[in-house]
Amino acid sequence: MIKRKMIGYGKKEKHLSAKIWIWLMAFAFLICGHGTLRAQGTITIDSYMDIFTADVGSSETDSYMVYGSGFPVDSPPVDIAITGSSAFSISTSSSSGFGTSIQITEIFDGYFEAMIWVKFEPSDKGSHTAEIDHTSEAASTQSLTVDGNATIMPVRLVSFHAEREGKKVALKWTTASEDNNSHFDIEMKTPDKDHFVKIGKVASKVGTSVTSTDYRFVYTDSPTEVRYFRLKQVDFDQVFSYSPVVSMPELREEFSLYLISSPTPQLEVTTPRAGYLSIKILSFTGTLISDLTYQMPNSSTLWIALGDLTFSWKYLVIAEFSTQPGEEIQQKRMIFMVN
Repeated sequence: MIKRKMIGYGKKEKHLSAKIWIWLMAFAFLICGHGTLRAQGTITIDSYMDIFTADVGSSETDSYMVYGSGFPVDSPPVDIAITGSSAFSISTSSSSGFGTSIQITEIFDGYFEAMIWVKFEPSDKGSHTAEIDHTSEAASTQSLTVDGNATIMPVRLVSFHAEREGKKVALKWTTASEDNNSHFDIEMKTPDKDHFVKIGKVASKVGTSVTSTDYRFVYTDSPTEVRYFRLKQVDFDQVFSYSPVVSMPELREEFSLYLISSPTPQLEVTTPRAGYLSIKILSFTGTLISDLTYQMPNSSTLWIALGDLTFSWKYLVIAEFSTQPGEEIQQKRMIFMVN
């Protein structure tokens, strides 16, 4: 009786051992790569990025690290893609190659690491959100959410300069964006003054815009001396700010010297502004014949008769002009013969 029970127990044990052996063989078949179960790698994201903040038309860049470990030898690439707001883009370089996707192929001994750069470059005002997914057939997908806030400066001034147009001064400036902009006051001052005075006003062409806008103002009072100009940008709520100051140098027009031979010989001298004029007439041998000085009012013309000079002789005329005694002198020279 005892013998029969022992034989029966032996059959059950043998049957159970066979099942265990089949399970072990199946598991070995799978983990060796001959089935659908593969060794799983791990993707880890290390990010300390804060909320991105940038003005419309500008950009901000930050970075994070991504690591991979436990990847099989024949592991496929890791794909990194950004979706959501088009204001965001990614690259492995801080200065170029930004787009919507990156592929990491350099995986050595089951390990990789990469620095990923994120650029926030908004084209419209408000909040922006994007999702960065890190995927691989050999690892579970890991995601990172990035947020950005875009603002518009009241006025983003990209250029402002002054240039002469004849005796007038043309002020030209360009804005890259405007938000709630009412107008620009044009202000000017001279070197002898401590404060600016308003000389004009130009209304905003757009009020609010994220596109480039050009402006122009012409100052018609024909200044010849140094002038300083600035813009006072004023919002609709009367908040204002000033532009950098630009200068217009002194108008350096030269005076002119001509010989008029008919009906009687005479010199014609024209000065561009008020100042001091000196005329010296010398013989060709160097003898001083005339030494004349004039105080010229504003822009004026002076005629000097040469009737007392000897005919058929050559003469040298030296004409000098300065705004103030002792200041830089402009000089003209002329050789002529009295016929």
